[in-house]
Amino acid sequence: MKSIRVHSLATVVVVLLTALAPSPASAQAFKVLHAFGKGTDGQTPFTGLIQGSGSNRYGTTVYGGAGQYGTVYKLSSTGKESVLYNFCSKTNCADGADPEGGVIPDSQGNLYGTTGFGGTHNDGIIYKISSSGRETILYSFKGGTDGKQPLGSLLEDSKGNFYGVTIFGGGSANVGTVFKLAASGKESIVYRFTGGTDGAKPFSGVIQDSQGNLYGTTYEGGASGNGVIFEISSAGTESTLYTFTGGADGAAPATSLILDSEGNLYGTASAGGNGNGTLFEWVKATGNLNVLYTFCSRSNCADGSTPLQAVVQDTHGNFYGTTYFGGSDNYGTVFEFASGGTETVLHNFSGTDGIHPYEGGLLLDSNGTLYGTTPDGGNLSCGEGPGCGVIFKLTP
Repeated sequence: MKSIRVHSLATVVVVLLTALAPSPASAQAFKVLHAFGKGTDGQTPFTGLIQGSGSNRYGTTVYGGAGQYGTVYKLSSTGKESVLYNFCSKTNCADGADPEGGVIPDSQGNLYGTTGFGGTHNDGIIYKISSSGRETILYSFKGGTDGKQPLGSLLEDSKGNFYGVTIFGGGSANVGTVFKLAASGKESIVYRFTGGTDGAKPFSGVIQDSQGNLYGTTYEGGASGNGVIFEISSAGTESTLYTFTGGADGAAPATSLILDSEGNLYGTASAGGNGNGTLFEWVKATGNLNVLYTFCSRSNCADGSTPLQAVVQDTHGNFYGTTYFGGSDNYGTVFEFASGGTETVLHNFSGTDGIHPYEGGLLLDSNGTLYGTTPDGGNLSCGEGPGCGVIFKLTP
Protein backbone atom coordinates (compact mmCIF):
# COMPACT_ATOMS: atom_id res chain seq x y z
CA MET A 1 0.00 0.00 0.00
CA LYS A 2 1.36 3.38 -0.98
CA SER A 3 1.63 6.23 1.51
CA ILE A 4 -1.23 8.64 0.88
CA ARG A 5 -1.81 10.47 4.12
CA VAL A 6 0.01 13.83 3.72
CA HIS A 7 -2.26 16.81 3.00
CA SER A 8 -0.45 19.70 1.36
CA LEU A 9 -3.12 22.35 1.87
CA ALA A 10 -3.83 21.39 5.44
CA THR A 11 -0.13 21.31 6.25
CA VAL A 12 0.73 24.65 4.66
CA VAL A 13 -2.25 26.50 6.08
CA VAL A 14 -1.94 25.19 9.63
CA VAL A 15 1.69 26.24 9.76
CA LEU A 16 0.67 29.81 8.93
CA LEU A 17 -2.29 30.08 11.31
CA THR A 18 -1.97 31.54 14.80
CA ALA A 19 -4.20 31.05 17.84
CA LEU A 20 -6.31 33.94 19.07
CA ALA A 21 -8.08 34.79 22.35
CA PRO A 22 -11.88 34.53 22.70
CA SER A 23 -14.47 37.32 22.69
CA PRO A 24 -18.29 37.28 22.73
CA ALA A 25 -20.39 37.91 19.60
CA SER A 26 -23.91 37.40 18.29
CA ALA A 27 -25.69 34.25 17.09
CA GLN A 28 -28.45 33.43 14.61
CA ALA A 29 -30.80 30.48 13.90
CA PHE A 30 -28.28 27.63 13.66
CA LYS A 31 -28.74 23.86 13.50
CA VAL A 32 -26.37 20.90 13.20
CA LEU A 33 -27.87 18.63 10.53
CA HIS A 34 -25.34 15.82 10.90
CA ALA A 35 -22.40 15.12 13.19
CA PHE A 36 -19.94 12.71 11.63
CA GLY A 37 -18.61 9.78 13.62
CA LYS A 38 -15.38 7.88 13.20
CA GLY A 39 -17.06 5.24 11.11
CA THR A 40 -18.82 4.39 7.89
CA ASP A 41 -20.63 7.74 7.54
CA GLY A 42 -17.35 9.55 6.85
CA GLN A 43 -15.09 11.88 8.80
CA THR A 44 -13.58 15.35 8.33
CA PRO A 45 -15.52 17.19 5.61
CA PHE A 46 -13.04 19.76 4.28
CA THR A 47 -15.37 21.15 1.62
CA GLY A 48 -18.91 22.45 1.59
CA LEU A 49 -22.13 21.14 0.07
CA ILE A 50 -23.55 21.43 -3.43
CA GLN A 51 -27.20 21.34 -4.47
CA GLY A 52 -27.96 18.32 -6.63
CA SER A 53 -31.04 17.31 -8.52
CA GLY A 54 -34.22 17.56 -6.48
CA SER A 55 -33.78 18.45 -2.83
CA ASN A 56 -30.64 16.43 -2.11
CA ARG A 57 -27.27 17.97 -1.29
CA TYR A 58 -23.86 16.35 -1.71
CA GLY A 59 -20.35 16.61 -0.32
CA THR A 60 -17.15 14.73 0.48
CA THR A 61 -15.19 13.72 3.55
CA VAL A 62 -11.42 13.36 3.51
CA TYR A 63 -11.37 10.48 6.00
CA GLY A 64 -13.79 7.87 7.22
CA GLY A 65 -15.98 5.53 5.27
CA ALA A 66 -15.49 1.81 4.91
CA GLY A 67 -11.80 2.16 4.06
CA GLN A 68 -11.07 5.31 6.11
CA TYR A 69 -9.89 7.15 2.97
CA GLY A 70 -12.89 9.37 2.41
CA THR A 71 -16.39 9.34 1.01
CA VAL A 72 -18.88 11.01 -1.28
CA TYR A 73 -22.09 11.46 0.69
CA LYS A 74 -25.69 12.56 0.18
CA LEU A 75 -27.73 14.69 2.57
CA SER A 76 -31.49 14.35 2.06
CA SER A 77 -34.01 17.14 2.51
CA THR A 78 -34.82 15.68 5.93
CA GLY A 79 -31.18 15.87 7.02
CA LYS A 80 -30.38 12.16 6.65
CA GLU A 81 -26.78 11.49 5.61
CA SER A 82 -25.86 8.43 3.52
CA VAL A 83 -22.64 7.41 1.80
CA LEU A 84 -22.69 7.09 -1.99
CA TYR A 85 -19.09 5.96 -2.42
CA ASN A 86 -16.19 4.82 -0.23
CA PHE A 87 -12.75 5.63 -1.65
CA CYS A 88 -9.84 3.20 -1.61
CA SER A 89 -12.22 0.33 -2.35
CA LYS A 90 -9.76 -1.04 -4.92
CA THR A 91 -6.21 -2.35 -4.62
CA ASN A 92 -3.65 0.35 -3.80
CA CYS A 93 -6.45 2.93 -3.84
CA ALA A 94 -6.58 2.91 -7.64
CA ASP A 95 -10.06 4.46 -7.31
CA GLY A 96 -8.70 7.47 -5.43
CA ALA A 97 -8.22 8.50 -1.83
CA ASP A 98 -8.64 11.61 0.32
CA PRO A 99 -11.00 13.85 -1.70
CA GLU A 100 -10.04 17.32 -0.46
CA GLY A 101 -12.14 18.95 -3.18
CA GLY A 102 -15.90 18.96 -3.43
CA VAL A 103 -18.19 17.60 -6.13
CA ILE A 104 -20.26 19.18 -8.91
CA PRO A 105 -23.44 17.68 -10.42
CA ASP A 106 -24.76 17.25 -13.93
CA SER A 107 -28.38 17.19 -15.10
CA GLN A 108 -28.48 13.37 -14.97
CA GLY A 109 -27.63 13.20 -11.28
CA ASN A 110 -23.96 12.25 -11.72
CA LEU A 111 -21.29 13.84 -9.54
CA TYR A 112 -17.75 14.80 -10.57
CA GLY A 113 -14.72 15.53 -8.42
CA THR A 114 -11.06 14.89 -7.66
CA THR A 115 -9.00 13.12 -5.03
CA GLY A 116 -5.64 14.41 -3.86
CA PHE A 117 -4.11 10.93 -3.67
CA GLY A 118 -4.65 7.44 -4.99
CA GLY A 119 -4.96 6.44 -8.61
CA THR A 120 -2.43 4.59 -10.73
CA HIS A 121 0.50 6.73 -9.58
CA ASN A 122 -0.87 7.88 -6.20
CA ASP A 123 -1.03 11.46 -7.52
CA GLY A 124 -4.80 11.82 -7.57
CA ILE A 125 -7.67 11.23 -9.95
CA ILE A 126 -10.69 12.83 -11.59
CA TYR A 127 -13.79 10.73 -10.99
CA LYS A 128 -17.48 10.41 -11.78
CA ILE A 129 -20.03 8.97 -9.33
CA SER A 130 -23.40 7.92 -10.72
CA SER A 131 -26.64 8.50 -8.83
CA SER A 132 -26.52 4.84 -7.81
CA GLY A 133 -23.01 5.21 -6.35
CA ARG A 134 -20.96 3.65 -9.14
CA GLU A 135 -17.52 5.23 -9.66
CA THR A 136 -15.82 5.77 -13.02
CA ILE A 137 -12.21 6.98 -13.12
CA LEU A 138 -12.00 9.68 -15.77
CA TYR A 139 -8.28 10.41 -15.37
CA SER A 140 -5.42 9.31 -13.16
CA PHE A 141 -2.65 11.89 -12.74
CA LYS A 142 0.93 10.77 -13.40
CA GLY A 143 2.59 13.39 -11.21
CA GLY A 144 4.71 14.95 -13.96
CA THR A 145 3.90 17.54 -16.59
CA ASP A 146 0.22 16.61 -16.35
CA GLY A 147 0.01 17.81 -12.74
CA LYS A 148 -0.02 16.27 -9.29
CA GLN A 149 -2.47 16.36 -6.39
CA PRO A 150 -5.61 18.12 -7.66
CA LEU A 151 -7.36 20.34 -5.12
CA GLY A 152 -10.53 22.37 -5.17
CA SER A 153 -13.71 21.67 -7.10
CA LEU A 154 -14.02 21.17 -10.83
CA LEU A 155 -15.64 23.58 -13.28
CA GLU A 156 -17.71 22.26 -16.21
CA ASP A 157 -18.24 24.41 -19.30
CA SER A 158 -21.16 24.33 -21.73
CA LYS A 159 -19.38 21.78 -23.94
CA GLY A 160 -18.86 19.22 -21.19
CA ASN A 161 -15.19 19.99 -20.60
CA PHE A 162 -13.88 20.08 -17.02
CA TYR A 163 -11.29 22.48 -15.60
CA GLY A 164 -9.41 22.29 -12.33
CA VAL A 165 -6.08 22.88 -10.61
CA THR A 166 -3.25 20.82 -9.16
CA ILE A 167 -1.09 22.14 -6.37
CA PHE A 168 2.06 20.38 -7.58
CA GLY A 169 3.50 19.05 -10.84
CA GLY A 170 3.31 20.64 -14.25
CA GLY A 171 7.00 21.11 -14.92
CA SER A 172 10.42 21.61 -13.37
CA ALA A 173 9.07 24.23 -10.92
CA ASN A 174 6.58 21.68 -9.53
CA VAL A 175 4.21 24.42 -8.32
CA GLY A 176 0.96 23.47 -9.96
CA THR A 177 -1.20 23.64 -13.03
CA VAL A 178 -4.58 24.54 -14.45
CA PHE A 179 -5.81 21.51 -16.37
CA LYS A 180 -8.61 20.63 -18.77
CA LEU A 181 -10.32 17.28 -19.12
CA ALA A 182 -12.10 17.22 -22.46
CA ALA A 183 -15.47 15.55 -22.88
CA SER A 184 -13.55 12.89 -24.86
CA GLY A 185 -11.54 12.02 -21.73
CA LYS A 186 -8.25 13.58 -22.86
CA GLU A 187 -6.40 15.58 -20.20
CA SER A 188 -4.35 18.62 -21.22
CA ILE A 189 -2.62 21.44 -19.41
CA VAL A 190 -4.07 24.91 -19.85
CA TYR A 191 -1.24 26.53 -17.89
CA ARG A 192 1.83 25.49 -15.88
CA PHE A 193 2.83 27.87 -13.09
CA THR A 194 6.51 28.77 -12.83
CA GLY A 195 6.61 30.03 -9.24
CA GLY A 196 7.64 33.49 -10.39
CA THR A 197 5.47 36.55 -10.95
CA ASP A 198 2.73 34.31 -12.37
CA GLY A 199 2.13 32.64 -9.00
CA ALA A 200 2.52 29.21 -7.43
CA LYS A 201 0.34 26.54 -5.79
CA PRO A 202 -3.28 27.20 -6.71
CA PHE A 203 -5.31 25.71 -3.88
CA SER A 204 -8.82 26.31 -5.22
CA GLY A 205 -10.64 25.79 -8.47
CA VAL A 206 -11.16 28.29 -11.28
CA ILE A 207 -14.23 30.17 -12.49
CA GLN A 208 -15.10 31.11 -16.07
CA ASP A 209 -16.69 34.14 -17.73
CA SER A 210 -18.98 34.17 -20.76
CA GLN A 211 -15.99 34.58 -23.10
CA GLY A 212 -14.30 31.43 -21.83
CA ASN A 213 -11.62 33.17 -19.75
CA LEU A 214 -10.61 31.47 -16.50
CA TYR A 215 -9.90 33.22 -13.18
CA GLY A 216 -8.35 32.00 -9.96
CA THR A 217 -5.81 32.60 -7.21
CA THR A 218 -2.50 31.12 -6.13
CA TYR A 219 -1.52 30.74 -2.50
CA GLU A 220 2.13 31.59 -3.14
CA GLY A 221 4.26 33.19 -5.83
CA GLY A 222 3.97 36.60 -7.39
CA ALA A 223 6.49 39.40 -7.05
CA SER A 224 6.16 39.39 -3.25
CA GLY A 225 5.64 35.67 -2.76
CA ASN A 226 2.21 36.30 -1.23
CA GLY A 227 0.02 34.98 -4.04
CA VAL A 228 -1.76 36.41 -7.07
CA ILE A 229 -5.06 36.72 -8.87
CA PHE A 230 -4.67 35.33 -12.37
CA GLU A 231 -6.56 35.19 -15.64
CA ILE A 232 -6.10 32.61 -18.38
CA SER A 233 -7.61 33.68 -21.67
CA SER A 234 -9.61 31.33 -23.86
CA ALA A 235 -6.44 31.13 -26.01
CA GLY A 236 -4.38 29.90 -23.03
CA THR A 237 -2.48 33.09 -22.22
CA GLU A 238 -1.94 33.71 -18.49
CA SER A 239 -2.01 37.23 -17.05
CA THR A 240 -1.36 38.27 -13.47
CA LEU A 241 -4.22 40.61 -12.60
CA TYR A 242 -3.02 41.41 -9.10
CA THR A 243 -0.06 40.56 -6.88
CA PHE A 244 -0.66 40.53 -3.13
CA THR A 245 1.94 42.39 -1.13
CA GLY A 246 1.32 40.80 2.27
CA GLY A 247 0.41 44.18 3.71
CA ALA A 248 -2.98 45.83 4.09
CA ASP A 249 -4.23 44.19 0.88
CA GLY A 250 -3.82 40.63 2.19
CA ALA A 251 -1.73 37.57 1.48
CA ALA A 252 -2.08 33.86 0.71
CA PRO A 253 -5.50 33.66 -0.97
CA ALA A 254 -6.67 30.07 -0.53
CA THR A 255 -10.15 30.26 -2.04
CA SER A 256 -11.84 30.51 -5.39
CA LEU A 257 -13.36 33.76 -6.65
CA ILE A 258 -16.82 35.00 -7.58
CA LEU A 259 -17.49 37.17 -10.63
CA ASP A 260 -20.10 39.92 -11.01
CA SER A 261 -21.82 41.15 -14.15
CA GLU A 262 -19.21 43.89 -14.68
CA GLY A 263 -16.27 41.51 -14.53
CA ASN A 264 -15.19 42.42 -11.01
CA LEU A 265 -13.79 39.63 -8.83
CA TYR A 266 -14.39 39.00 -5.12
CA GLY A 267 -12.60 36.72 -2.69
CA THR A 268 -10.68 36.44 0.56
CA ALA A 269 -7.03 36.35 1.54
CA SER A 270 -6.20 34.12 4.50
CA ALA A 271 -3.41 36.36 5.81
CA GLY A 272 -2.26 39.97 5.53
CA GLY A 273 -4.37 42.93 6.54
CA ASN A 274 -3.97 42.87 10.32
CA GLY A 275 -2.25 39.53 9.88
CA ASN A 276 -5.58 37.74 9.90
CA GLY A 277 -6.91 38.08 6.36
CA THR A 278 -9.09 40.31 4.19
CA LEU A 279 -12.21 40.36 2.04
CA PHE A 280 -11.35 42.01 -1.28
CA GLU A 281 -12.73 43.25 -4.58
CA TRP A 282 -10.64 43.38 -7.76
CA VAL A 283 -12.03 46.06 -10.07
CA LYS A 284 -11.82 45.20 -13.76
CA ALA A 285 -12.10 48.78 -15.01
CA THR A 286 -9.02 49.95 -13.10
CA GLY A 287 -7.12 46.78 -12.22
CA ASN A 288 -7.04 47.94 -8.62
CA LEU A 289 -7.81 45.90 -5.54
CA ASN A 290 -10.13 47.30 -2.88
CA VAL A 291 -10.09 45.85 0.62
CA LEU A 292 -13.73 45.57 1.65
CA TYR A 293 -13.00 44.29 5.13
CA THR A 294 -9.98 43.56 7.31
CA PHE A 295 -10.53 40.71 9.74
CA CYS A 296 -9.54 40.88 13.41
CA SER A 297 -10.52 44.55 13.47
CA ARG A 298 -12.24 44.05 16.83
CA SER A 299 -10.93 43.11 20.25
CA ASN A 300 -9.66 39.51 20.42
CA CYS A 301 -10.75 38.95 16.80
CA ALA A 302 -14.41 38.76 17.77
CA ASP A 303 -15.22 39.47 14.11
CA GLY A 304 -13.33 36.40 12.89
CA SER A 305 -9.86 35.62 11.63
CA THR A 306 -8.28 33.71 8.74
CA PRO A 307 -10.95 33.17 6.07
CA LEU A 308 -10.24 29.93 4.21
CA GLN A 309 -13.54 29.45 2.41
CA ALA A 310 -14.91 31.23 -0.64
CA VAL A 311 -17.67 33.78 -0.11
CA VAL A 312 -21.16 33.65 -1.61
CA GLN A 313 -23.35 36.64 -2.50
CA ASP A 314 -27.11 37.01 -2.31
CA THR A 315 -29.38 38.98 -4.64
CA HIS A 316 -29.11 42.06 -2.41
CA GLY A 317 -25.33 42.22 -2.72
CA ASN A 318 -24.54 40.84 0.75
CA PHE A 319 -21.59 38.47 1.13
CA TYR A 320 -21.50 35.43 3.41
CA GLY A 321 -18.47 33.41 4.44
CA THR A 322 -16.60 31.76 7.28
CA THR A 323 -13.38 32.25 9.20
CA TYR A 324 -11.17 29.45 10.49
CA PHE A 325 -10.22 31.26 13.72
CA GLY A 326 -11.68 34.05 15.79
CA GLY A 327 -15.10 34.49 17.33
CA SER A 328 -16.08 33.94 20.94
CA ASP A 329 -14.25 30.61 21.34
CA ASN A 330 -11.57 31.05 18.65
CA TYR A 331 -13.17 28.15 16.73
CA GLY A 332 -14.23 30.29 13.79
CA THR A 333 -17.31 32.15 12.63
CA VAL A 334 -19.96 32.50 9.97
CA PHE A 335 -20.09 36.15 8.91
CA GLU A 336 -22.11 38.50 6.75
CA PHE A 337 -20.64 41.50 5.00
CA ALA A 338 -23.58 43.71 4.05
CA SER A 339 -23.71 45.71 0.84
CA GLY A 340 -23.55 48.82 3.01
CA GLY A 341 -20.12 47.85 4.34
CA THR A 342 -20.93 46.39 7.76
CA GLU A 343 -19.55 43.03 8.92
CA THR A 344 -21.71 40.97 11.27
CA VAL A 345 -20.91 37.65 12.93
CA LEU A 346 -23.90 35.36 12.38
CA HIS A 347 -22.55 32.41 14.35
CA ASN A 348 -19.62 31.60 16.63
CA PHE A 349 -18.54 27.97 16.58
CA SER A 350 -18.10 26.55 20.06
CA GLY A 351 -17.33 22.81 19.80
CA THR A 352 -20.28 20.44 19.49
CA ASP A 353 -21.72 22.71 16.77
CA GLY A 354 -18.45 22.56 14.80
CA ILE A 355 -14.87 23.79 14.87
CA HIS A 356 -12.74 25.57 12.25
CA PRO A 357 -14.71 25.78 8.97
CA TYR A 358 -12.22 25.04 6.23
CA GLU A 359 -12.39 24.90 2.41
CA GLY A 360 -15.22 24.93 -0.08
CA GLY A 361 -17.50 27.72 1.06
CA LEU A 362 -21.14 28.02 1.99
CA LEU A 363 -24.16 26.93 -0.03
CA LEU A 364 -26.87 29.60 -0.27
CA ASP A 365 -30.30 28.31 -1.26
CA SER A 366 -33.17 30.21 -2.90
CA ASN A 367 -34.71 30.92 0.50
CA GLY A 368 -31.57 32.61 1.79
CA THR A 369 -30.58 29.70 4.04
CA LEU A 370 -26.89 28.87 4.38
CA TYR A 371 -25.45 25.35 4.53
CA GLY A 372 -21.86 24.43 5.34
CA THR A 373 -19.45 22.06 7.04
CA THR A 374 -16.64 22.04 9.56
CA PRO A 375 -13.90 19.36 9.57
CA ASP A 376 -13.71 19.28 13.37
CA GLY A 377 -16.17 19.55 16.22
CA GLY A 378 -19.48 17.79 16.59
CA ASN A 379 -18.78 14.47 18.27
CA LEU A 380 -15.82 15.60 20.35
CA SER A 381 -14.91 12.05 21.37
CA CYS A 382 -13.71 11.15 17.86
CA GLY A 383 -11.08 12.47 15.49
CA GLU A 384 -7.94 14.48 16.11
CA GLY A 385 -9.54 17.94 15.86
CA PRO A 386 -11.18 17.14 18.28
CA GLY A 387 -14.33 15.88 16.65
CA CYS A 388 -15.11 14.37 13.25
CA GLY A 389 -16.92 17.36 11.78
CA VAL A 390 -20.47 18.50 11.14
CA ILE A 391 -22.91 19.64 8.46
CA PHE A 392 -24.79 22.75 9.56
CA LYS A 393 -27.65 24.97 8.52
CA LEU A 394 -27.97 28.67 9.33
CA THR A 395 -30.82 31.08 8.64
CA PRO A 396 -29.54 34.68 8.78
